[in-house]
Amino acid sequence: MKTLLLSICIVFLITSCNKKKPDNATISAFTDSIPEVTEEPSFPSLIPGEVELADEVFGDVVELTGTSHPLDQLFKVQETQLLAKENMLIIKNRNADNYFMAFTLPDFHLINSFGRRGKGPGEFTGPSIIQTLQPEYLFSVYSTNGKIYHINRSFELIDSKISLDTKRQLYDPNKICAASADEFYYVGVAPVAKEIYKYSAKDSIPETSINKLSVKGFKGWASYTGYLGANFNKDRLVFAYKYFKKIVFTDLSGNVERTINFDTNTKTDKQSNVSILGPSSVTYYWGMSAHEDYVYLLYSGRTPLVVTEELREGSGYIYVEQFDWNGKPIRKYRLDHWGYFCVDDIEENIYLASTTDENPIYSFKLPENQETK
Repeated sequence: MKTLLLSICIVFLITSCNKKKPDNATISAFTDSIPEVTEEPSFPSLIPGEVELADEVFGDVVELTGTSHPLDQLFKVQETQLLAKENMLIIKNRNADNYFMAFTLPDFHLINSFGRRGKGPGEFTGPSIIQTLQPEYLFSVYSTNGKIYHINRSFELIDSKISLDTKRQLYDPNKICAASADEFYYVGVAPVAKEIYKYSAKDSIPETSINKLSVKGFKGWASYTGYLGANFNKDRLVFAYKYFKKIVFTDLSGNVERTINFDTNTKTDKQSNVSILGPSSVTYYWGMSAHEDYVYLLYSGRTPLVVTEELREGSGYIYVEQFDWNGKPIRKYRLDHWGYFCVDDIEENIYLASTTDENPIYSFKLPENQETK
């Protein structure tokens, strides 16, 4: 019996040792069948510092001709904001007793007129549109009493229960960006000039300073009028000055800053707030539309006196400058009308509300966004 068991064990060991090991080709075939895991390339880091550029950096200016879109509603374009989102054009402009109108795209039929003017419950005073990432809301609203509201997809007003510090004077449009329903970035008046602030309702001290916007020699708040945009997916903020041809890009924490300066006639520190805001002071950036791939800046480069004369003669126009989120100039467009603007959320069309036309709404088709420079 012992001899039989010993014979079985020997046979088993010999068989095990003679089993063929997988060759390199077999291993390769197996590993080749496993999909390669590749990390999506991260957005390039922001290069800190200051760079001086000339207008020629954009190359040839692209001329765009607007298509008129008559509306059934008649209103005077004044302090207007536009937001093109999800096949809808939202216009902030007084329309009888309401501040907001929503139209379908591309046929421009009125969906709703809402946002009643007043100081009572559910009413607004001097509201501004805030773009939001929250899917349940179309947009958010800042009212000059400091309160933040949300507008849901049924055009209902939702009180966020958040009030921002009114001493920051956040009544200008295009100054507030919403990171979430309870987190905001904005430009507000500071002890010296203006600063970019972050507000988080979850923090014990909700407001913190992110970035100072001061320019040497200028202390008045008027010098720092401008427009703020954000890209929360790319960790970027951008501020464009209205009375300097100057743009500042930072990360969301304000730790890295890149400043783009274009050749201009430098202002002197002797200018007062009144003179800077006067009709003989050059307006540089006039608006901003911030999106996933690019930021678009409405650019004048003339004084209000010059623009008024051009509009009187029927030759009004304005530029749109396009940058990537690290401050690289992409293109410059010339629109054949003057007014307020936005770019749609898929970055294919510019919409403009003309300040002079009886039918004020125009659209401009953007060329394909291919970076060739």
